[in-house]
Amino acid sequence: MKRFVRQDPASNEHRDETVVKERNQEEKTKPYKMIRKVDERAWEERRPGGKPDRVMKWRNLFLLIALALFLAGCEQKSQSPGNEKNAGQWLTDFATAQRRAGEENKILLINFTGSDWCPPCIKLHREVFAQPQFADYARQHLVLLEVDFPREKQLSAEQLAANEKLADRFRVNGFPTIILLNPAGKKIGELGYLPGGAKAFLAALERVRTGG
Repeated sequence: MKRFVRQDPASNEHRDETVVKERNQEEKTKPYKMIRKVDERAWEERRPGGKPDRVMKWRNLFLLIALALFLAGCEQKSQSPGNEKNAGQWLTDFATAQRRAGEENKILLINFTGSDWCPPCIKLHREVFAQPQFADYARQHLVLLEVDFPREKQLSAEQLAANEKLADRFRVNGFPTIILLNPAGKKIGELGYLPGGAKAFLAALERVRTGG
């Protein structure tokens, strides 16, 4: 025989009310749980080692590397032969250089060189012409003319013919040969490679310039 337990309607009503209250309470606390998750995520991002902190570290590292590469490039560029010549304002046209020397009352220094193959020419350039002491002296007293006879660098046929003509005119038989002309265009001296760097070369140059 089955036994039937009589359910009290009042107890069922009470249980339903409890379920409704629990659901209402859960709905009320749900937004706070979401806010708490957002706050926890924000704290995770703010704390040391969090995502933005790691991104900032990588960004700073990238900027430091970029700055180092930029500075290295600038240093290399400042040491390149082309840039050194620009600092000394080397000309390649004899008529222009001679005219400027006369107008500015300066000595015309003509450098007959084999810039990319002649060892003493390369040493003279590095030890003297590329040095700031020479650049300072040249700005005050010299107009610079380069007469180049390279093997790797290509010159125009017109420039090469002009250089050959100047070499014949000043009877240049070897490199490097430095010819010095006064503002009137008269030859006043001739130099070559000198050991001792810029100091020794400038001393010899000053003696020629002043007639000492």
